[in-house]
Amino acid sequence: MLRGFIINVLACAICLVAVGTGLVVMSGFETLRDSDVRQCADWPQESLLPFDRTHPTLLMFAHPRCPCTRASLEELKTVLARFSGKVSAQIFFLSPSRKPGAWTLTESWREATRIPELAIRYDTDGYLAGVFGAANSGEVFLYNPQGKLLFRGGITGGRGETGMNSGEAALVSAIEGATTAPAQSPVYGCTLGLRCETAQLGNVAGAEFGH
Repeated sequence: MLRGFIINVLACAICLVAVGTGLVVMSGFETLRDSDVRQCADWPQESLLPFDRTHPTLLMFAHPRCPCTRASLEELKTVLARFSGKVSAQIFFLSPSRKPGAWTLTESWREATRIPELAIRYDTDGYLAGVFGAANSGEVFLYNPQGKLLFRGGITGGRGETGMNSGEAALVSAIEGATTAPAQSPVYGCTLGLRCETAQLGNVAGAEFGH
């Protein structure tokens, strides 16, 4: 009887460890809770980036080796085509300083170069992502010409999903000026921390990008 009790206890412990590990892996792919990231109501002055004083400024932060980011880029292309000439848009790709520049030049980067009116930048060691409070690849921020936040979040309906969704609809409404309070939506993508390169997340991206 004692032996059976010990076996049951060990089995429960193993189950708890497995569940905990699964949660850690899942947390690396999506942000669903507002408390997980810093709130940014105004354009952060410490970024030293200028914002457009005549049009809304849109920023996307991306991990170049996150496979889900391709869907975010597809939706971004749709939005920018709809508001051609009416939005100032930039995308910042995570670029670790200890990696060669080519590490960042993945298919996602090349896809971004094919989006009209989108400026592409390196984000060395994720500095700007940290300043703006971006936690996951594909996170979008929209600011009005006065530097006030209009929208933050993801613009896909799930990991790797394309097509109109609530996040994209909220971004469109913010650009059109249909909302006054900042809108927010979940982000589906790898974390922007440098731990993306570890086995937990890097192998997932590496399977597609040959990392």
